[in-house]
Amino acid sequence: MAAAYHHGHDATPHPRIGRFRAHRDDFDPDEIELDVDLDAINHGGWAPEWLRDRFRRPGWKGAGILVLLVAVSLGALGLFVQTNESGDGEGWSLSGTGLLWDGFLRNRGREGPPIGGITLGLSPSAVRGTHPNLAMAEDELGDTVGAFHFEGALYNVWFADLPTGDKAYRIQYSQDFFSLSEADLLSRMRERYGPPVVSECRSAGPATRRGCHLRWWVGDNQALDAVTRTRATADGGVKTTLTMTLIDTDLDAKRVHLLPAAGPED
Repeated sequence: MAAAYHHGHDATPHPRIGRFRAHRDDFDPDEIELDVDLDAINHGGWAPEWLRDRFRRPGWKGAGILVLLVAVSLGALGLFVQTNESGDGEGWSLSGTGLLWDGFLRNRGREGPPIGGITLGLSPSAVRGTHPNLAMAEDELGDTVGAFHFEGALYNVWFADLPTGDKAYRIQYSQDFFSLSEADLLSRMRERYGPPVVSECRSAGPATRRGCHLRWWVGDNQALDAVTRTRATADGGVKTTLTMTLIDTDLDAKRVHLLPAAGPED
């Protein structure tokens, strides 16, 4: 049988034991070829006596091959780990006796970008600690909403009423720009957040429907939507309004689940 991790040539055979070869481009697990010189194993003295005894026993040849395959697989895994850890560190890493998918674990629990100096999951008091001008009210749906102005922009924060307390599940930012064009704003957002998962623009139809919509996944269960609207001003200029909404889809789902069920209509 033979299998191999081909790197451009067959592995150099041991002068007495044999060779293990395979080709990644045509690897078939059902066509593994492994050449082993059992006489070398029995008489070479390179292996411990207990291992040589097992190769001598009937029925243990298959087990010996299995052991060898496992050893080769572990060696390949070690090479893969070493190669990935020499890069940017977003690969596999060995920790203690366990194997951790380092990139996955590092991304778990990561927060989305702050908007107006705050992040999702904060309580009203925590938001007020950063923005003392936070004003609280209820919207038409009965949700608790906070609003504040910061650096020329208007911010709205929606709080979910959860058993663990009120937590911000949506933050919205809105600002008018007169010197930056829509193209400038979209370019800056792409530079900051990377390629969006949604990108669509509408240039035809009513002015209120013209603009662009971009979306990114910026954290665990956190989506960032950006919407631009460009309109002519009364003095002949152009105004572009940028609205960005950051939402925690997990907290939003919990909020909806806790809403009272609508009763039958009278």
